[in-house]
Amino acid sequence: MVMGLLLAFGAAAEIPPPKSIERPPPESVPSAMQLSNAGVLNDVSERYKEAAKDWAVRIRSHASWLFWLLATISMAWTFGMMALRKADIGEVVAELVKFTIFTGFFWWLLDNGPRFAISIINSLAQIGTEAAGLPGVLTP
Repeated sequence: MVMGLLLAFGAAAEIPPPKSIERPPPESVPSAMQLSNAGVLNDVSERYKEAAKDWAVRIRSHASWLFWLLATISMAWTFGMMALRKADIGEVVAELVKFTIFTGFFWWLLDNGPRFAISIINSLAQIGTEAAGLPGVLTP
């Protein structure tokens, strides 16, 4: 077995390493063979934005329907439990105010979420541009 390993390593040692592949300089390559990647990420980004406009409305309508369904279930459960324990009017009003503020805040967040996301992305791009010291707007 040791002899077999020595023969295998010896045979491998006799094989010369492959020569490095030399590439021709870019100016000697025909222009049809040169690929242009300029703006590829911008094109992908724009295509994604256009596609997102179509399904964003549908997602938003389903999300708002689900939000109000869950808010109704939560309201029924909360006030049902209060009715079972015979809560007084002060407790009911306090819970109603708390529920309205809580639900209103999250509805506002759901309604304005896409604008917040776009603002965050744009501001991070601006920060990246300023940090890199580049003129203009940073693009993907």
